[in-house]
Amino acid sequence: MIKFILALSVTLSSYAGWFTNPAYNPDGELKEYDYHLPEYGDLKRKGDYASDATLRFYFDRQLHNDPVRYQHYDVQPTKDVIPLEKDLQNFDDVVEELKYTGLVSYLFYEDGKIKVDEKSPDDRLGNMFNDNAPLIANSMGKSMVSYVLGHAICAGYISSIEERLDYSHLKDTLYDNQRLVDLMNMRAGDQKHHRKWKNVWKYSIFDRGYELKGTEPVNIEFNYNGFIPHVVINYIMSKFESEEEYKEFLKTVFPGMKNEVWFVKGVKDWREEDDWKDGWSKASFYASRYDYLRIAKSMLGDWNNDTCVGTYLKTIYENREHKGYEELKRLNKNFPFGSTREYGGFFHFDYDGYWGSSNVFIMDGYGGQMIWINMDDNRIVVANAVHSSYDWKKIVAGVVKDGLD
Repeated sequence: MIKFILALSVTLSSYAGWFTNPAYNPDGELKEYDYHLPEYGDLKRKGDYASDATLRFYFDRQLHNDPVRYQHYDVQPTKDVIPLEKDLQNFDDVVEELKYTGLVSYLFYEDGKIKVDEKSPDDRLGNMFNDNAPLIANSMGKSMVSYVLGHAICAGYISSIEERLDYSHLKDTLYDNQRLVDLMNMRAGDQKHHRKWKNVWKYSIFDRGYELKGTEPVNIEFNYNGFIPHVVINYIMSKFESEEEYKEFLKTVFPGMKNEVWFVKGVKDWREEDDWKDGWSKASFYASRYDYLRIAKSMLGDWNNDTCVGTYLKTIYENREHKGYEELKRLNKNFPFGSTREYGGFFHFDYDGYWGSSNVFIMDGYGGQMIWINMDDNRIVVANAVHSSYDWKKIVAGVVKDGLD
């Protein structure tokens, strides 16, 4: 027992100070990196920091460059918007994080009401967007693909998560005849061809399928990457007779939105549109801050009301798999990706800090995008960010587990 306490103390002390902003200087100069701002840990290791000018530059790119650059598979807002009641409480820790970090929006929902609703101050990032602005999901879009699949199964377009991929564009490739559940658990054996940060934007499924002809799966182990959710969303689309029919179906997945939500639709060389059947949909997703909460609220309702989609969510939870001890050794424990032990259905599960508590579905996206849903205790946190520099362990993981008390 003493050894356990000492080990735990060392572990916790190693986390201490990780989220304190190094050399924070709101008046610092703009520093442009690659197209995307490096994750917080990458900057910290170099002794660097992201000034407010830098954060504003990259947030402006998220808001005004990316959303208008691409075509969409969209769902338009409806008159019957899912209501969101409020019973607001103070949460000083969030207010402080918004003053000094890349966090731009925070919503905490519990027992049917929004308890915390905060945005970055106007003199930092808050004056750059409003409640209707489309905010990037990054890898949270993978989980949105999963939700679409659940609806497709319940609508009869796909038999189950056990269905084997029968997709003409991927015949005679490593993905052919694989179970959907294995794809969504990132167990496709595709690590020779797709690794975590491989750029998949330039590919349609048709083009990539042609390049992968003759490949076979190898070393079936957890291999998180961005190509598989593109495979799944386009496989779903292939079940429809037309693009218009698919868009009508999406309305049943995301009803009651106040603003437009969409998946990105890529086009060849960003200019020349190909046949929609070639598989140009991406898992990349956009929604407004409140609409993200509405989607999470719908998932929570599905789970608790035992709807068909709720049964689907429970099935992917039951079929989740361990990421692998060697993989977890390599991953950074200071981010949800590296501190959740299991993965399934394009969701992360079993956060290290919970030790066997409630069923929590975790969506995690590059740059600090997070949605955590506590299915048992009816709690949701939606955090949107331009940078992963905030203390998510305190204001996301901790609050989803224990509430504000």
